[in-house]
Amino acid sequence: MILLVDDDDGVRALTGQMLQDRGYTVIAARDGAEGLDKLLNEPQLSLIITDIRMPGIDGWELARRAGAIRPDIKLMYITGYREETPANAPAGPLLRKPWRMGEFYAFVGQSHGPPRVM
Repeated sequence: MILLVDDDDGVRALTGQMLQDRGYTVIAARDGAEGLDKLLNEPQLSLIITDIRMPGIDGWELARRAGAIRPDIKLMYITGYREETPANAPAGPLLRKPWRMGEFYAFVGQSHGPPRVM
């Protein structure tokens, strides 16, 4: 199960639909605070895909807090900006927008693995 966190409604909807079309179960959040709340309430989450630049709790801070709550959680970062990865950032691949679908799916597969058939 994937937690998708992005403050852009269109990006969040399109990315969530792309993941669902590939068979992944997706829970979406519009910002870091909502993402942390969903992480606390959904123990089956195994991957967080987060935008980096968001108001309030940004993607880097979300990842740090998520790691403190769930050290086993995998992370994937997405951004439309030329971000520098902070030295203290939790490990995870960084994919820059706009991306190609194949490139995005490859990143998700490396971070999460194939979708699980229920």
